[in-house]
Amino acid sequence: MKKFMLLFAVMITFGSSAQTIIYKESRIDRDGILVPTVQVTLEPAVDNMVERFEDWFKENYTVDLIGKNALSANKYMLSIDRVKVREISERRVDMNVYVDESKINVTRMDVFSSFGFDVWITPLDYPAEYVALNSLVFNFVRDSFPEYNQDSASAESKD
Repeated sequence: MKKFMLLFAVMITFGSSAQTIIYKESRIDRDGILVPTVQVTLEPAVDNMVERFEDWFKENYTVDLIGKNALSANKYMLSIDRVKVREISERRVDMNVYVDESKINVTRMDVFSSFGFDVWITPLDYPAEYVALNSLVFNFVRDSFPEYNQDSASAESKD
């Protein structure tokens, strides 16, 4: 029994130093409204998450943008306004990516979308679109961070 406990402790020690991915449903405060998000947490932290998402999105999705300023980004937030992403919906959506790097050695990304002002894509109201948004996030992480083992990724319940 002592050998088993020692082996288990060694496995946890080495396992905790590896890269981890956690996917979950979450919520983010958007102007006083709790908006449902698809959240992914990567440990150890990664650099330029918003920039990587923007480049990956442009490379992998055929989108129909309206207007010259439809795509705007800074280090922590990416907004794609009134875009038609056929993999998500035939309707135009506003997509948002928020990156939180406030914890040491952890990067958290929340992706959320709406059909316009306060018509949020949620698992209850728009389940097919929410699943498609979830797939988009999973594909981004798989393609952009191959060093993270997707087989060991975990899914958690929402907050």
